[in-house]
Amino acid sequence: MKPACRQALEEIYLYIDHELTWWRRRRIRRHLANCQPCLDGYTFEQKLRVIVKECLSEEVPPDFLQRLQQAIAQERGTVIE
Repeated sequence: MKPACRQALEEIYLYIDHELTWWRRRRIRRHLANCQPCLDGYTFEQKLRVIVKECLSEEVPPDFLQRLQQAIAQERGTVIE
């Protein structure tokens, strides 16, 4: 792996989260424009983040929460009604 690829991939999460300086973001953006394997890795990470975010935003059914609370209470030896 080329040093430029290694550096770009090491910072890809910081790049996605907009946690890099303007200059470092520019350098990674230029690298991604010229390196298909790194761009593919970036695209995969972006899609994965969207999927994870969608899964985490789903509402938990109330009956599941109630059963979970009862199971925890049972483990602790307390009673929930």
